[in-house]
Amino acid sequence: MKKLLLALSVLALAAAGLVLPRSSADAEGALVAPVISGTGRVGETLTIKSLGSLEGDSGGYTYVWLWDGEQVPGPGDTGPEHTVTPEDVGQRLSVLVRPYDESREPLRSNEIVATKRGLAAPGVRVSGTAAVKRTLTATFTSPGTEGASVISSWTRDGLDILGASGQTYLLTTEDAGRSIAFRTTSVKDDAPELETSTAALRIPAYAGSRPTVSGTFKVGKKVKIKSRGAWSGAGYRYTTFRWLRNGKPISGATKSTYKLTKKDRRKRVSVRVTGTKKGFASVAAVSASTKVR
Repeated sequence: MKKLLLALSVLALAAAGLVLPRSSADAEGALVAPVISGTGRVGETLTIKSLGSLEGDSGGYTYVWLWDGEQVPGPGDTGPEHTVTPEDVGQRLSVLVRPYDESREPLRSNEIVATKRGLAAPGVRVSGTAAVKRTLTATFTSPGTEGASVISSWTRDGLDILGASGQTYLLTTEDAGRSIAFRTTSVKDDAPELETSTAALRIPAYAGSRPTVSGTFKVGKKVKIKSRGAWSGAGYRYTTFRWLRNGKPISGATKSTYKLTKKDRRKRVSVRVTGTKKGFASVAAVSASTKVR
């Protein structure tokens, strides 16, 4: 008796505007609802994967596609498949399957929310030397989604660089110690924006001028670093020193001062200052060399 009343109720709702329970599988009587599958994205197709309790009916079926339980406006799809349209976006799509055999009640499928079409990002390759005063070039290797507009920008530590929207970029001292990437934003009316970036290039520090040394270059005298040089490089530390004799490291000479020895006589002495930052390449600059008396 309960099953008969349930069937009459569902038929009555279907006849009066097709407003139905959210899932026929939730109704009393352990009926198994049809199942639809698909992503729900605009342009793609939803398909009936299973007819549930209606499986095996030789009499055939009619199909009514629904928005939030009500018939989709307009002529709509009347078969077992529905192609998602821009008008469907945001709606909970399902299908009402009605057997030709009127002794069997119609059942409604699960719901899939319609969403905007997904975009494919263009392929990009960045080439060039990652160093201040060198040029990077972004080359598009694949077009991405047809009809989509692509906005490009070079970024520094994830933020757009003002005026840097072309495919080439000349690295400046502001980029030293920073991470540089090429970002694309794909835009299309029927899809959400898609933003992607190339792998970031870490730009090492840049020495704008050499270190300088002061003192008397004579055996027994002490010389010291007067200036570490003019560096650009966010986050770099310039605290690693190495004194050199004819361009080769002097054992143990790693402080900011150095006392000249007999081994230095008639040799040329200089100092190397190295900038370091975790995750970035170390960079060194060497002072002018001076002959020891």
